[in-house]
Amino acid sequence: MPHTIQEIQDELRSANTNIVDAQSAAEGAANSSEEAYSNASCAQESADEAANYAEEAESYIRSVLEMLDAGIEVESSNNDFIEPLSLLNEKVTAIAALVNDALTALNGILLDINNQHLPLDPNTFKVTHKIKDLETRIGSLSKPSKMPCHGYSLPAQACSRGALLRQIEGSVCSACYALKNRYLFKNVQTALYKRLDAVLQDPNEWSVLITELIDKKEKSGYFRWHDSGDIQNLEHLSALNKVALNLPHIKFWLPTRETSLLKSWVDLTSNTFADNLNIRVSASMVNQKPANPTHKNLTTTKSSVGYEQASFHCPALSQGNQCGTCRACWSKQVPIVNYKLH
Repeated sequence: MPHTIQEIQDELRSANTNIVDAQSAAEGAANSSEEAYSNASCAQESADEAANYAEEAESYIRSVLEMLDAGIEVESSNNDFIEPLSLLNEKVTAIAALVNDALTALNGILLDINNQHLPLDPNTFKVTHKIKDLETRIGSLSKPSKMPCHGYSLPAQACSRGALLRQIEGSVCSACYALKNRYLFKNVQTALYKRLDAVLQDPNEWSVLITELIDKKEKSGYFRWHDSGDIQNLEHLSALNKVALNLPHIKFWLPTRETSLLKSWVDLTSNTFADNLNIRVSASMVNQKPANPTHKNLTTTKSSVGYEQASFHCPALSQGNQCGTCRACWSKQVPIVNYKLH
């Protein structure tokens, strides 16, 4: 159906109005992002508003283009100045460019907000990325076949205490499963080191991005850290704790042998670990009762390998090497979990 010049001009005016609103809201987002933590909510609201205006403006542009495709009906009684069709096309093109510029600016603002490492409170703030973009930056989540959930593994070669224990006969690490079989495949090693690089390069940024990736992909309510690898340093440990705080609806299991880092973190920060983060300290030697980290402000659970006197034994081998319905490793109510040597 043909449209009048007046109808098209009305659509153009609406598009122009929305472009102005989008730019204004984008500037508001930029100004708010400078306030970082204190204005996180305001920045997100302005960014969301800018996105909405920009999307609405694009809708008007599409409507204008559809009208032009349908043709223009000139009413004989209409004495208004009729702009040449070429000028209308120029206006449409110019507005489309403004929309594109506004969206580009908006993406930059969201990136700036993300780089401020603002807290991810779902009620006040969120930065959204595509899963593919997140995986490009920090690596994909791992999916151990035994587990009911995703994990995030690092190269076993980067274990600090593990590197020492590998030289000791009878230690758990002397027969490390993460240093043989599929873990040594080139593509697996590449993925492991990509994650390690992301962790070490900027632990604060990593904590923001991994929070979003886990939140998007993990639907089981559980998550495991390090089916391969271990805590790298205090900054890494802080980031792991921050992720748990960001995602209180997920229970995290963190197996580790880095007890000195745990103690140092508590001493230096005077903080306690997130309630939904179960740190399970692993025994160093096969058939050995795991030691209890001695620190008045540090509470952990433990695990052993081949320690038959343990009160709870992992049932995976009797159920197809699967966790099944068992979630003992994530539970702080299970003080020791014993595993078979593998």
